Amino acid sequence: YYITGILILIGVLECIGIGWCFDLNKVYRQVCLKAERMRMPRWWFFGCIRFVAPALLAVLFAWNMIDLFVNQGGHYGYAGWAEFIGGWLVCIIVFASGFIIPAIIKKKNLPDNVNPHIWDDAEKDE
Repeated sequence: YYITGILILIGVLECIGIGWCFDLNKVYRQVCLKAERMRMPRWWFFGCIRFVAPALLAVLFAWNMIDLFVNQGGHYGYAGWAEFIGGWLVCIIVFASGFIIPAIIKKKNLPDNVNPHIWDDAEKDE
């Protein structure tokens, strides 16, 4: 329950960030590069990223919060220690891993799997 609610909220923020703050044409070109056989229409991609996905995810997040605070009184029915360990601690570990893993890669000088010029390659292909 905890991770699902937080991930839904992150999904809303990512859709808003990608749809309204990034150059959506570049994102669309990258999606098309990875989907060689079946490409979605540009208008559908833009509409879904900017409007449909954030709206649906926001409704799901609101539904989750209403269920938690109105119907269940702010608790999922587990003991307090179980909610902390199974909910908040797992959330903290998941998000901390986003910082810990890159630090380990940097310390061990492992090669990154990310091409820093991936956006440049998409523009050259067109």
